[in-house]
Amino acid sequence: MELLPALESCSAPLATLRAPPRPAGLWAARRQRSASLREAATADQPTATESWPGGRLAWHRRPTQRVEAAPSTPPIVILPGFGNCTEDYVLGLGEPANSLVNCLQERGFHSQVVQVKRSDWLQALRGLLTRQYWQQKCQPAASYGWYLARVQQAVNLAREQTGHSQVILVGHSAGGWLGRAFMADPMYFESPPARPDDPHQAVSQLVSLGTPHSAPAAARDMTGGALTWVNQTFPGAHFMDHGIMYTCVAGRTVRGDCKAGRRSIERYSYGSYAQVCGEGQGAEGDGVVPYQSALLQGANNLLLGWLDSTSEAVFGAS
Repeated sequence: MELLPALESCSAPLATLRAPPRPAGLWAARRQRSASLREAATADQPTATESWPGGRLAWHRRPTQRVEAAPSTPPIVILPGFGNCTEDYVLGLGEPANSLVNCLQERGFHSQVVQVKRSDWLQALRGLLTRQYWQQKCQPAASYGWYLARVQQAVNLAREQTGHSQVILVGHSAGGWLGRAFMADPMYFESPPARPDDPHQAVSQLVSLGTPHSAPAAARDMTGGALTWVNQTFPGAHFMDHGIMYTCVAGRTVRGDCKAGRRSIERYSYGSYAQVCGEGQGAEGDGVVPYQSALLQGANNLLLGWLDSTSEAVFGAS
């Protein structure tokens, strides 16, 4: 069973897990918007004739059918984004009923979140001490080996608890490209691969949510070259021919504008987009990641016109 329809019908605060600091004056509007999103079982699309009032895409809702997990559905392993912790996906930023884990559980999906504390991300700074980082030649293990080991632990636990042989990886933000790195690293395989290019035996599907899958071509790769290495070594939906299903969910709702108010989300998005793709002015995305960077060639790419990083409910309501 594909996970994508379930995500489309699920009410989960995914975007706020990577939310930028909320500009003053937007908090009440965001809270009101999140409440309205939770009131209807809908997925949203841009209006027929696009309009961008205040630098944000106008959208409307369409009905969606609630999806329940089939008994044969593999367990889900959730990979936290950079700076996030396990509790973000369990407690739902103070609203556990709307957390990703709870919303999946209500639909019959078994989920396991990779165990990460916010302070754990300080380990990523180890890469700064290497020559490879400054030469932009790092591989993921240099800064994120600790994270990939935690992913393996979560995968093993999910399989033990359910009896399934494979899992679905759902990577939020950086968790998406780190999931790609995990699938390709023989260090975490159960046994040596039959062929050099075989993926991890325990992964059946990868879903990425607002993931910056590509490093800027004309600017420094902030991962020290690790993301660039993943894209060069395992480009696009690299393991699709091996039976791995790829789904990339991207948001297109905020347009970056360097001339917008100093504390506006459009101004913030301009700076964030520039870091991710090298150009922020006029770029469109979820407020943190431009949508082009969140898609993979060959994947099942889903572009949502209402998904942004400061929304409190993303995939409609239950």
